[in-house]
Amino acid sequence: MRYRDLDYSTQILLVTILATLLAIVAFRSAIFVYRNVVGVPQRYPRAWTAEQCRLMNAFRLFIGLSLSALWIALLIVAPQMPTSWPFGFLEAVSLAALLLLTNGWILLVLPRDWEHFGRQTKRFSLTITALLLWWALMLGCTVWILAKASVLPTLPVMKMPVVAAVAGHALNKC
Repeated sequence: MRYRDLDYSTQILLVTILATLLAIVAFRSAIFVYRNVVGVPQRYPRAWTAEQCRLMNAFRLFIGLSLSALWIALLIVAPQMPTSWPFGFLEAVSLAALLLLTNGWILLVLPRDWEHFGRQTKRFSLTITALLLWWALMLGCTVWILAKASVLPTLPVMKMPVVAAVAGHALNKC
């Protein structure tokens, strides 16, 4: 299905947003690789137990796997999305949403000092609840967007009386 063509200002805006997001993700990825090569450790608050630190690492891994599944879903769904010229609006918005989520995930896995964020991160239950709610909302909304974009809109059916006749049947009774 095709939508009407995008006007020039919308094209420029979408391309600028996508280029900016790609640059940010590439920059954060480079920082991530650098910090892993240098060996910057992840510092959790001292109040957290070893089990809570393992749970946070598992949570970060789960978010990464969920994002991978969403990227694969976007690759599968993108050909079915309605398009316009020169590119599909829904494709660009979906790509921007996944780039934003990827950027957020890279920020989550970057080695950092969690105590730097203040009192809120000292309580593990508060930190993990806030992260869980935010990621559940964002990933759920992205799944919903991809699901809605992949379904082709149905054409409206006009309800009209059905008139059926067999041509020539009544004429041949002679």
